[in-house]
Amino acid sequence: AVCEIIYEGEGDALLNTAGDGAIVPPFGVLGGEPGLPHRYSIISGGAETVLRTKQTGVVVKPGDRIVALSSGGGGYGDPSRRSSDAKEWDSRNGYVR
Repeated sequence: AVCEIIYEGEGDALLNTAGDGAIVPPFGVLGGEPGLPHRYSIISGGAETVLRTKQTGVVVKPGDRIVALSSGGGGYGDPSRRSSDAKEWDSRNGYVR
């Protein structure tokens, strides 16, 4: 899941991040593939900066976008054993890379 926040304050603010799962992504079971890792970033003046998962004092300016990609979980079961309809649905909805 992606959470995107646009800071609408009148002055600079400070942001702290606190999360896990950025280095080691969630594992899959019974043949399932690992999930995507956690990721935080800030987009300021058109440039994206990836943040560490435990970072304090990040300056946020009015109009900056804060983006948090939640890692969710890994896959369950061998994806090659899914029906073609299920594989098409997964692809259409962005569940597979």
